[in-house]
Amino acid sequence: RFLWQPNLSSGINAEYGGVTNGNSWYQVQNGMQDWDYFYNDCFELTIELGCCKYPTNSKETFTKVWEDNFESVFNFTSFVHTGIQGRVADFYGNPITGAEISVSGNNKSIKIRHEEGYYWRPLVPGVYNVTAKKEGYFTLSRRNIVVYSSDDSAATQVPFILMSKSQVRKRNKKRFRWSK
Repeated sequence: RFLWQPNLSSGINAEYGGVTNGNSWYQVQNGMQDWDYFYNDCFELTIELGCCKYPTNSKETFTKVWEDNFESVFNFTSFVHTGIQGRVADFYGNPITGAEISVSGNNKSIKIRHEEGYYWRPLVPGVYNVTAKKEGYFTLSRRNIVVYSSDDSAATQVPFILMSKSQVRKRNKKRFRWSK
């Protein structure tokens, strides 16, 4: 009920609608959030809902904070559907794990770890160029991919079918046999 209504009477962060960038308060180098983002392509988020670190009646306080903010936090989770998702496979439909997905305007690419070749990439609404690549395969780019807000639809589907360089070479050798 109240997370979306920050108390701006103090003037603190009023220009950001009550949102505080924790990095502007204190920086944590090499924390779990950095590690998870860098190595696992996983976004972690900290939401601080109060300034009392050790409440005297923690059960009552927790219950009140939970009741006051459950709906806002629950609705916030719908943003996981803002972005792109898809599957990377070869010409025969076999999943390609270890492929890299990169997005224009973003210097952090993600590596596909899902055994069936699926990936998810949170993005803000906009228009992007998305590229899939893996060693031994031809790189494929999809241009002008439109990402809508989570209110409009689910994540934009961006599947990729990558052609193996070795399969193409074998096919071309058979096709172009020279006669003497």
